[in-house]
Amino acid sequence: MKKTICLLLVALLLVASVQVASPRSASAAALPRPVVSGNTLKTPAGDLLRGTHVSYGANWPDLTALANDVDTWRRAQEFGLNLMRITNRDAEAYKINTTENPPTPLPIWTIEDNLEELDGLIDIAESLGMYVMITPNSRTGTFSKQYLQDFWTLAAPRYKDRTNVFYEMQNEPVQWSANDYTNATLNDLADIYGIMRSGAPNTPILSLCVAVASDDIRPIVQQYTNKTGINWSAGKDLVSIHPYGTTSDTNINTLKIAYPVMNTESGHPRRDATKPISPYTYHTEMFEKKGISWVDFWMARTDDVFARWTYNLIDDAKVRNYYWKATDDVITDGLDDLALTDSSANVTFATANANAYFAGDASRITRAGTGAGSIVYKLDGDLTGVGSMKVNVFYNDTSIGVKLYVSEDGINWRMVTRSNSTPVATAGGWKQTDVTFADAVPVNAGYIKLELVAGVVNQIGSVQFNSWDRNHYGGVDELDTWNFIASKSANMVAAAAGNVKNSFDSDPDRAMKNSAAARYIAYKTFDDVYDGLYLTAFIKGGSTGVLFYTSPDGTNWTSFSDANMTTKTVGMPDGTWSRKDYTLDYAAHPLPNGTKYIKVEIPTTSNYQNTQLGSFTWWTRYDYTGVPLPTPTPTPTPTPTPTPTPTTQANFESAAASLDGILIETGETAVGTMYVDEIKVTAN
Repeated sequence: MKKTICLLLVALLLVASVQVASPRSASAAALPRPVVSGNTLKTPAGDLLRGTHVSYGANWPDLTALANDVDTWRRAQEFGLNLMRITNRDAEAYKINTTENPPTPLPIWTIEDNLEELDGLIDIAESLGMYVMITPNSRTGTFSKQYLQDFWTLAAPRYKDRTNVFYEMQNEPVQWSANDYTNATLNDLADIYGIMRSGAPNTPILSLCVAVASDDIRPIVQQYTNKTGINWSAGKDLVSIHPYGTTSDTNINTLKIAYPVMNTESGHPRRDATKPISPYTYHTEMFEKKGISWVDFWMARTDDVFARWTYNLIDDAKVRNYYWKATDDVITDGLDDLALTDSSANVTFATANANAYFAGDASRITRAGTGAGSIVYKLDGDLTGVGSMKVNVFYNDTSIGVKLYVSEDGINWRMVTRSNSTPVATAGGWKQTDVTFADAVPVNAGYIKLELVAGVVNQIGSVQFNSWDRNHYGGVDELDTWNFIASKSANMVAAAAGNVKNSFDSDPDRAMKNSAAARYIAYKTFDDVYDGLYLTAFIKGGSTGVLFYTSPDGTNWTSFSDANMTTKTVGMPDGTWSRKDYTLDYAAHPLPNGTKYIKVEIPTTSNYQNTQLGSFTWWTRYDYTGVPLPTPTPTPTPTPTPTPTPTTQANFESAAASLDGILIETGETAVGTMYVDEIKVTAN
């Protein structure tokens, strides 16, 4: 065992008694237990549980270190998450050891040692005010009944009084959908459930964990109910689901009507068998809008992957109005004047017919002459951190006639794609609509320009800005357009689609050169700093990859060795192409001071099609700025003790009598013989 059992003796009662619980930080304040509400699991305040995922286990030192890194939890919490799903990978090692012939020699902790590791993770969660879902994880689509029985026999009672903790029996025990759950499997799962519920009568338990929601899930839930006797209306049990390989939300809808449900894992587009479920780009949007608590698989990864996928999701959430974290600020320019704008051209105020045609809006802007008109906003001061924008437009024409532009310097502009709400007729042929960015406001935008197109009869009534803290923000260029780059060689072109799935890791949009000479693309930094870079390239036929350069001005370039990058090469299924990932280790190899541009060059080669760029990601360094953790109580250096002597019921009662008025509280389950390693007595 890794941990010394500590017994605290405190003068409290006239008769000695024994209490059993998991270890708990003395400074931690317990969260109230989550509740079933609206047929999903929520906080008692009515908020959805929104979480991400970490793993631990004897054979997974890197994942275990990530799980124990407090910044992993803080990073998740900073984006409004209140839950961590912790998967126990020792169950996977156990499964491999007991089923393969010959068995793979993977290390595995005893379950007691495994739970001691878990104790520390739960303490981190409690210190930060977060919930924990405990999930054993075998090889995906399999489970070991024996391991789960052994694990939950100890784990269920150990954490039954930790009110920030709830249980999921097993991650994806069956391949893959509801129709694949056999009667024998349901019998096994019902037996395991009995152990869990007996050990933790009040802890929420999630069962079944269906990986693919392509079948009607209700029939197997009914069979499982018959075997377990679960009363779903009691508010202690839920069905857990994953939406992998699922293209319709029909079975999710019908399940939620019939039973309490929670999503305990989902991926991102183009990752992990994740398919779009119309009309949602991300599964997170679907669960938010259906009122189902959820867990995102990617949001606790190390910084490179975390930034790459998390910021894409959050961009989408802001633009499509399902971001779960409240905006830091919402600023509305009612256009009673132009005080909030940075500049304007060929516009004037319109005030007539406010009630007749313009929904009571008494001050609007319109073109002052025949040419185009515009207003410009500078994204500083009150407008720092703008992530989305909504322009209320009235028009009496065949088109809306409003264009959106962004600029880094207020001089060089590029038009961005916009969206608009369904127009609503007001009166006299006028219609009203909200115009927005189709995507998030680009992270390197310093200015936004709204243009009233020449020849269109329209007026702008108001502009609303939504702002979030973007100190740790990043961006991703998927190279589907040239909109993100600062410059490029003339002979850099879009690559042909090719075998997208088997050659290019399902990346349909890539860039390449179309001649032998060296060619490049260049980016300008956001906030004058790149603290993180992640580049994906595809190579074959002897290609060595790409070169990097930095510059303070976009003209004078200095080589930045790719030796400063962490690289990983992964073969593609076609056996010809490989994906090569470059990640900047900014702690060990920061970019030179004054860097404002970075260039990615495909060097001179006759096989010019054999290097293709997939995507370029950048972000600012993650530095947690929230409330620090409570100062931990120092752990005393243990005093060596002789081999413990069993304490029988008789001499324990004798000891209790001699310690009259003392409460004995242990951090270990007291079953049968009890061994005491250390006793501390505190008298009142």
